[in-house]
Amino acid sequence: TLKRFLIQHMGIAADRIEVRPIEIDVVALDAVRHEREIWLAQLKNEEATPLHILVVSRLESEKRVHLALLISKQLLDRGVQHKITIAGSGTLDSSLKLQAQNLGVEHLINFIGYTSNVRELYGTHHVVLNLSLYEGYGMVLVEAVYAGVQLITTKVGVAEELSLEYPDKVTVVDGEDEKDIIHKFSDALESIHHKK
Repeated sequence: TLKRFLIQHMGIAADRIEVRPIEIDVVALDAVRHEREIWLAQLKNEEATPLHILVVSRLESEKRVHLALLISKQLLDRGVQHKITIAGSGTLDSSLKLQAQNLGVEHLINFIGYTSNVRELYGTHHVVLNLSLYEGYGMVLVEAVYAGVQLITTKVGVAEELSLEYPDKVTVVDGEDEKDIIHKFSDALESIHHKK
């Protein structure tokens, strides 16, 4: 955790650090979890349902959203039916859309731009991906788990704590390089697809 890092690596005394939890709207997320259960029950009646993947992020280099496009390509090559919704805006918007076209996955990617109510999206997705290099905390990670959505994330922010508390819902991927990360995320998504 950040507190442990500050104590061990920065030499700051523990009594000089105050940890204040970030508040989430548990009532709203409980409602989303209930709506999501209804959505999942409806999907059971459909034969070939794609895996619905959500990425919530600013479209900036440190968020590595381009990896979601490469993961989509790998899933397509593996025959895994999926759709990815990317919620967010930023300076890489145009280049990411071009990359999706170049990879031949533009029909699988829905760039919806910025949205002020991400919670609604949790209700209609099987899994949330977080590919960031770093996160201060990771509000999206916490909200996704509380909404009942599977989470696959890099080792950032509160990810490790969530994986300890919710081992059946959270997969933390620690990769050597981008190719390794793409492979590990794709493996995890393929596993979720087969279980859904």
